[in-house]
Amino acid sequence: MKQVIIINGKKKILNTDRDARLFSAPRSDEQESVAWQRGKDIYYHRTGEGQGIYYLHKWTLFPNETDSVVVLPDRQAERFLGERGLECTDMPGMKAYSTLKNWGYGVLEEF
Repeated sequence: MKQVIIINGKKKILNTDRDARLFSAPRSDEQESVAWQRGKDIYYHRTGEGQGIYYLHKWTLFPNETDSVVVLPDRQAERFLGERGLECTDMPGMKAYSTLKNWGYGVLEEF
């Protein structure tokens, strides 16, 4: 899936076929099963300025529904990955998230 977005007046093309997938939600192999017919994958798009864009690809296997792409702030991307037990060392706040998780804090809003 491709989507064009505008950030700081510059056009960026998010492409799930080319960008790095950081997490892939399980998908159902059985057509009759309703489990895992919808999900969210997170991707990372590198920009030419040394920065990147994290985004969710909300997908569906139902023919009457459409997929969508949602750009995420870095903190939400950290949380999405952290809740699934994944750590991305390129993310500046991931060390803090990991430390809090090791101390037993599951919800960052407690502070």
